[in-house]
Amino acid sequence: MMIPGDTKCECSDTGCPMHENSQYCDCLANVILYRVDMDDYSGTAMCDDCADDATFTGLFTESTGEVLAGEDEDFGQ
Repeated sequence: MMIPGDTKCECSDTGCPMHENSQYCDCLANVILYRVDMDDYSGTAMCDDCADDATFTGLFTESTGEVLAGEDEDFGQ
């Protein structure tokens, strides 16, 4: 998915070390990440640094439709 060149990073994690002392990141986004704990098909635009932190937490992935084990109602059936 192409991200328009003027799209800002949508990271709003107050604990993200990439933009300490600020709730929002001011960098330009260049990757779309998807939440793994919900059906996320639109994604969140992020800069590389926030994306690295978000994927490290395990709550975001670069692939849509992935879920945490045990979160899917049909998991293991």
